[in-house]
Amino acid sequence: MIGQLYQFVIEWSTGVLIYILTNRLLLKENLAYTAALLWSFNHSLAYHLTIQTETTFTFLSVLGMTVMYWRIDHTNIAGSLKSKNIIAAAYVFGVNALCRAQGLLFLGFQGMVFVKKIFENRDLFFKIFKYVFYSLCLILIYVLPYGTVTYWKPYVMHCEPKIDRTDAVSAWCEEKLPNIFTYIQFVYWDNRLFGFLYRKISNLHISWLMNIIVIYVITKLFKGLGWNLTTFGLFGLGESKITRD
Repeated sequence: MIGQLYQFVIEWSTGVLIYILTNRLLLKENLAYTAALLWSFNHSLAYHLTIQTETTFTFLSVLGMTVMYWRIDHTNIAGSLKSKNIIAAAYVFGVNALCRAQGLLFLGFQGMVFVKKIFENRDLFFKIFKYVFYSLCLILIYVLPYGTVTYWKPYVMHCEPKIDRTDAVSAWCEEKLPNIFTYIQFVYWDNRLFGFLYRKISNLHISWLMNIIVIYVITKLFKGLGWNLTTFGLFGLGESKITRD
């Protein structure tokens, strides 16, 4: 009962954060309200109210982005992001990495902001030094929780008690860098780099269907937002400002 209550509170809190974040970024209250409603009332609501890590992961993800995009200039979003807000959001994303290992991906999301800041201030030594220092702090904030939940703690719990006393040791325990996350993804979910090259013909239709959906979404984003392909490929490093209508 307590678990379901927790999931319910987290679910609705995420809806509130989605409203705040969408309204802050797009300055469209109606759209923000619609997004919050779609999140709060949808076909997967019953799934979200079960004891799953996805709900907490989503809440922390949206919370981190809300902290990061606090008081921004809409004519130069990346440039107006304050370093203190990025670092504060990194702590939230770091906790998120404890919840699910995918939280490590936010390192790239935040790291590119500092890369852009370094690129824009490449003629100012102390500015570059500051942003490089913040970038190293980001890496540390992410690596510690990720390493704890995927390398250190699982090894201590599942490998150390057995490795010298029994033969019933999982294969991942004997790797040079024992990573329980990649082992579970590979063994139980058949997820690996370029996995579609290894799957049976009978299962390829699932991969191709996902690829078609991804291509469709990216195409719509390019068309709707008017992104330039070269700028997108360079992560916007060549643009000093982001203009919006």
